Amino acid sequence: MQQNSTSCVPDSTPVHVHQINEKPVRFFCPPNGSVDFPWTSYEDLLAATGLSRQARRHFLEVTRKGEYGDALRIVQVPGGKTTIVPHYICQGIMGALETEGTLPERFQAQYTLGSCAAFQQIHKDMSPNDRAQTLFGIVAREREEHDLPDAGVSFGGAA
Repeated sequence: MQQNSTSCVPDSTPVHVHQINEKPVRFFCPPNGSVDFPWTSYEDLLAATGLSRQARRHFLEVTRKGEYGDALRIVQVPGGKTTIVPHYICQGIMGALETEGTLPERFQAQYTLGSCAAFQQIHKDMSPNDRAQTLFGIVAREREEHDLPDAGVSFGGAA
């Protein structure tokens, strides 16, 4: 499997736009050509939650100043700039809103569908098996980096 066989070069062109809660959310190649989940326009994601403009600004500012602020990237897109964020920040925001009971119904499912479509687009030149192995490698790396327990799932052999 070639890790460098991604079909797009990281830039400010979205690889996929997905409707989440009836709002367009742009997905991008990971910065620096890294093999990772697609990155997402943070402003788009926050707008899709239905939060007020003031609440969205607050989330963006808190994230910029917070522990993971160094992960945010600003990219030039047609019509202006947007902040793109990695998958784990999107998951954190959705988890926080779900805990508060303010995450729209089916939001996470819609996000997952958009992220999967973007992942497939980024890696469209890979075989399905290589895409799956890449995905499993990303998940394993994230588990290791965040010291998450193994789900006990085995791929490619007996458990």
